[in-house]
Amino acid sequence: MSIPKNISFFKAYRTSLLQKLYTDDKNISIGRVRFTKPPYEGLDLKLWKDRIYIEYNKHNDFKVSEETRDKLELLRDKMLDVFTCVIWQRGVVINILNKDNFPDTKIGMKLRADYYVLIADMCLRCFIHNENKF
Repeated sequence: MSIPKNISFFKAYRTSLLQKLYTDDKNISIGRVRFTKPPYEGLDLKLWKDRIYIEYNKHNDFKVSEETRDKLELLRDKMLDVFTCVIWQRGVVINILNKDNFPDTKIGMKLRADYYVLIADMCLRCFIHNENKF
């Protein structure tokens, strides 16, 4: 997917990071990945301006398992200064606490995009079963 020229540098860089990280999934748009292959099959990852959403898409009946919930709560407890999250039956909403600590420069936007994608990937890994690492 080519990145449109009329979007912000932050969104374009963030999208390119998602494309590099999740090369197997071709359903990547600006700030969103719809996973169609294991291990994240059936999940949608949405990176918004101030939040990250990871949820099972509407085309299936999956719900967040107790194992996933426990992993997300453990990760949240370890990273209290970084983000908070609300877990619900179909996914998780992640609120990044220090998102405004990055300068409004090109380097600051790159760092913020890296930060968002890193946190999203760590939380996404909680949805993989039988994996004990974050």
